[in-house]
Amino acid sequence: MFKRRNIVSAIDIGTSKICVLVGCCENDEPLSVIGRGEVSLSGEVVKGEIADMEKVFEKFSAALDLADESCGGELNNAVLTAMSITGCNIGSFQTSAPTFINSNEGRVTMADIESAYSAIEQKPLPGNQKLLNTVDSYYLLDSVRRVRNPLDQAAQKFELFCHVIYGDATRIDNFTSLYRNVGFDDQPVLLFSGMADLYGIISPEEREHGVLAVDMGRGTTEYIAIFNDGVFASGVVPVGFDHVANDLAIGLGLPIETTRDLLVSNTIPQAVTSGSGIIQIKQGSQSRRIPLASFEKIIDLRLRELFTIIKNSFEDRNVLRNLARGGVITGGGALFPRTAEIFQQTFEFPVRTGYPYDVEHNLGELANPRYSTVWGTLKFAEEQLKLMLQNRRQGMWATLSGAVGNVGESAWRTLAGLKNSIKI
Repeated sequence: MFKRRNIVSAIDIGTSKICVLVGCCENDEPLSVIGRGEVSLSGEVVKGEIADMEKVFEKFSAALDLADESCGGELNNAVLTAMSITGCNIGSFQTSAPTFINSNEGRVTMADIESAYSAIEQKPLPGNQKLLNTVDSYYLLDSVRRVRNPLDQAAQKFELFCHVIYGDATRIDNFTSLYRNVGFDDQPVLLFSGMADLYGIISPEEREHGVLAVDMGRGTTEYIAIFNDGVFASGVVPVGFDHVANDLAIGLGLPIETTRDLLVSNTIPQAVTSGSGIIQIKQGSQSRRIPLASFEKIIDLRLRELFTIIKNSFEDRNVLRNLARGGVITGGGALFPRTAEIFQQTFEFPVRTGYPYDVEHNLGELANPRYSTVWGTLKFAEEQLKLMLQNRRQGMWATLSGAVGNVGESAWRTLAGLKNSIKI
């Protein structure tokens, strides 16, 4: 029997690397990774912002070529491409749209729900800002009842509460223009990097019972809080694990390349385990003996400051108290042992390190916190493709054609629709 190969792709342009994944969904079979391209960056992207467009374009083209070669030329057949976005002065806010029930039976219809979403998407953003994703928080019936699914429920009015994520339009255009300039005709679906982690490393149980996902990359740290399947807070801190290396370089008078190597190697954890209390650093023909405590103090101060900034960003502290599953720390910074420990001390709830997972396949090298964002972005692309095919089968393709980018704006709502479940 002929199998239809539905191809999707994901793009993550971070501070340390550009990564492209190509995935395949054959009929109803699970997503499989059939192509991958990765190119290292060294200063072309700073804190999630493109600092050198020409060099980033060259390396982006190289990553695409590697991905296309590894999948046998399937990249150009991608039905949908998703691109993760961070930096770009990303902000977010909670908002709601009250809607009076229009049906004669006094029950919530799909038209009522669509009207509420339309009202939210039409709300003005700060100057020169672009909407990235609109994410469900919860529904409220008659101002008193939270429900998982308002459809067909009797009520006089209902209110949709959403989390809106946006970013600077011109900075976002720097990323999307790279995609256009390499020769693609369509536009990628954009996804906030923090949202990608919800697709790639957070379990359904964690989304239901509440969790804070924190992705600590080289130049930025993204965070997002979700419980009862609704997103209630998100943001980007322009501080990443490279700032720890920079603090060590300044505080201890060491080259930053040396401190970076110390952080990614097992040198510091081994010194802790052995109880030696001293780390010996070679500098040319000489060597220095530096107390382990000096490294630990600088590292702890920077990590504690970062996590305190995130904690203090929650205007509603009840959100943190509702996160029954605690926290998940991912990204390259999560591989350093002290990161999770200080996270737990700062937030005072349990934490685990988040790894990309797939119950159907062994992800191999991708099963590493460094690839959480790009893997989550590919999973998001898969969900978007399912929605598009579902709507096409139902004769609703006209509502989506010519506006693929808009499909991704209601990011979490589409996932809920695929599961026939709307969040509580």
